[in-house]
Amino acid sequence: MTVLIQNTKVTANGNGVATSFSFSPLVIFKDTDIVVTTLSAAGVTTTLTKGTGATNYSVSVTTYPGTGSITYPAAGGTALATGASITIKRVMPLEQATDLENQGGYLAETQEQQYDKFVMIDLQQQDDLDRAIKLPVSETGTDTKTRIGTSANRASKYLGFDASGNIAVIAAAANTATVSAFMVTLLDDLDAAAAAVTL
Repeated sequence: MTVLIQNTKVTANGNGVATSFSFSPLVIFKDTDIVVTTLSAAGVTTTLTKGTGATNYSVSVTTYPGTGSITYPAAGGTALATGASITIKRVMPLEQATDLENQGGYLAETQEQQYDKFVMIDLQQQDDLDRAIKLPVSETGTDTKTRIGTSANRASKYLGFDASGNIAVIAAAANTATVSAFMVTLLDDLDAAAAAVTL
């Protein structure tokens, strides 16, 4: 096999009727090599679990490695609504499980399949990197983990930038702000109508 397709995920839209969703051209080696999420019309993301129930999905692949489809819901339940979408992402385990013995016989296909898995891992890692916050290529990288500190240090604070433009945790608590006396009169109003009266 070769890996010529750069895709790592497939997204389909719901229509209130369809329950079968193809993840072609993604090739997987076992049914646990995918992660399935739905995005509701309201923007809520839900990670689904493989199974046989009304909130689960099932996987259908004729021969592994190969491509196929999922059924959601797996049984019963309500079809994915119009305005919602489903994303099927290939997520390979970060491992190398092929053991080639010294001076032992093995098939070239065994070695090629491991190469294919490595490329698929590279593609999924690149997908994660492409969605991450990154500095321009012209700038020298900095240790972001060190700059933003521990979770205790970040709690109830903003992620921002210091005077040099580096990522930093802003010390002000997220629920505090300095406003003018006039803004205070607007912020203490219960609704828009009361604020309009204040104006």
